[in-house]
Amino acid sequence: MLEHFGGSDTLSKPVGYALITRFLNPDREGSWLDRRRRARALADLDYLLSVQASCGQTAFSVLDVGGTVAWWRLALESRETPGLTITLLNVEPAELSPGESFGVFKSESGDGCDLSEHPSGSFDFVYSNSVIEHAGSFMRRAQMAAEISRLGRYGYLVQAPSHGFPLDPHSGLPLFHRLPTRWRAALIGRFTIRYYPGSDDRHENLVVADSTLMPTYNEMCSLFPEAEVEVERLLGMSKSFTAVHRKTSVQQG
Repeated sequence: MLEHFGGSDTLSKPVGYALITRFLNPDREGSWLDRRRRARALADLDYLLSVQASCGQTAFSVLDVGGTVAWWRLALESRETPGLTITLLNVEPAELSPGESFGVFKSESGDGCDLSEHPSGSFDFVYSNSVIEHAGSFMRRAQMAAEISRLGRYGYLVQAPSHGFPLDPHSGLPLFHRLPTRWRAALIGRFTIRYYPGSDDRHENLVVADSTLMPTYNEMCSLFPEAEVEVERLLGMSKSFTAVHRKTSVQQG
C-alpha cells in the first residue's frame, strides 16, 4: 500500500484500511488472500505430484522459473514429496540453507527468456507463478513462454494475474496497473508503493512502471497456444489465468 511521502511526511490510511488489510493483503498471515494463496500452493504441489505419479517416475525434476522457497513452503509442510526436485531459477540465485531446503530445492541463476544452456526436455515439468508479467515486452514474454514449453518434458503450469481485475496485486491499489505509464512512474517516484522501488531518477521510475505487464486472456492464449488456459474468478471478474499443458508425446533431452 502507499506508505509515506518521499520525506518524513506520512499518508493517512483511508477509512476501511484495517478491513481491507484483514481480507485482501496477501502478505498478512491469516488474511483471506493469504489463505487462498496457501490453498493454491497446495493444489499446485498436488498437481505436480499427480504428474509424477502418472509418469511412473521415482525421480521427478521441476524447473520453477522465478520461484521461491517461501511459496513452496506453504505446501511442503503438509506433503511427502519422495523423489521431487525443484530447481529455483532467478536472475540472482536463491541462497538455500539446509534447514529450509526440505531436501527438495536446488538454485540456479539465469534469464527465463533465454535458457539455451539447457537442452529441450531438460526438466520433467516447468512451473512459474506470477512471473511472466515481469518479463517485459510481449516479445520477451513470448520468448519466456517458448522456453517454458521447450524445457518441460511432460508439460508446464504457468500462472499470471489478470489485467482485467481491478485490484493491482503488486501495488495493492485499485486500478493502479491501468493508469498511464507516466502517471504510475510519477506515483512510484513520489510514494513508497509496496512492490515498486521508488527513485529520484524519472527514467528509472518509467522503467519500473513499465516492467509489470499483466496479460489479458487473449494474450495468455497467444503465449501458450497449446495449453488450456484456466480462469480464476473473484466476484465474477477474472483474477488470474493459469496455462496448463500435459504433453502427449514426450520430449527427449
